[in-house]
Amino acid sequence: RNSEVYNLRCKIFQILAKIYFFKNVESVAWVAFAYVNLADRMDSKYDKCLAFSNYATILDGLNLGRGAIKYYERSMDLVKSGNYQYAEGLIHQRYGLHGLYQNDPAFSIASCEKSIYVFKQIGELWEVQTSMILFVIAHSFAGSLSDSMSILQEMRKLAITVDSKMQLGWALGRLSYHDYLMGKRDYSQIREDLLECIQLAKGSADLAGIATGHFFMSHIQTIEGLFDDALKSAEKAYDNIDLYKIKMP
Repeated sequence: RNSEVYNLRCKIFQILAKIYFFKNVESVAWVAFAYVNLADRMDSKYDKCLAFSNYATILDGLNLGRGAIKYYERSMDLVKSGNYQYAEGLIHQRYGLHGLYQNDPAFSIASCEKSIYVFKQIGELWEVQTSMILFVIAHSFAGSLSDSMSILQEMRKLAITVDSKMQLGWALGRLSYHDYLMGKRDYSQIREDLLECIQLAKGSADLAGIATGHFFMSHIQTIEGLFDDALKSAEKAYDNIDLYKIKMP
């Protein structure tokens, strides 16, 4: 009986972890602590995998990288002992996030590539897009924008296929921004795409996406010498960052 209750609670924690990520940091921390404590008392290696990697991400967010590595490694050891592909994909994805926190884009890129491969193998269309955008961000950190363009194109097509407006906004914003930085399109050509990216983020209540879209706009407007417009865009970006309590690297 206890086993059934624990399994149900674990499923609830898995769902809450995703929902709370877009809400507030206190709820995310609570569900991570509760999940890892519950999973530690269970025999389920699968739940331990998910709970430990989820907890590691929280430790990363608290700038406790050494503690995070400990739980990533515990999670990966469990994955190797069984066929837990979804959990394996998440661990590689979260390792990719760890690489961004540690300013190690090469490690992040390699981890995200593994995650993308695993999620494609099992047909996980939501998480693969998260891994894709982390892969793209890592290439941005590394200054290798051109190496991420094919993934962005694939991500845009996938977002349209599954009717995911939030991820479509991610892809559209990055494609436009990268095109401009690489000299493929000028400001007049990408401005409407960036505005659409911001509207898509607003439609899906994606505060981080809204802030990112305004930041892209502000950076480009600064390069173009449109300083008043750039200031307004930057203020909008920071307004949304203040609303978004869970900070990303």
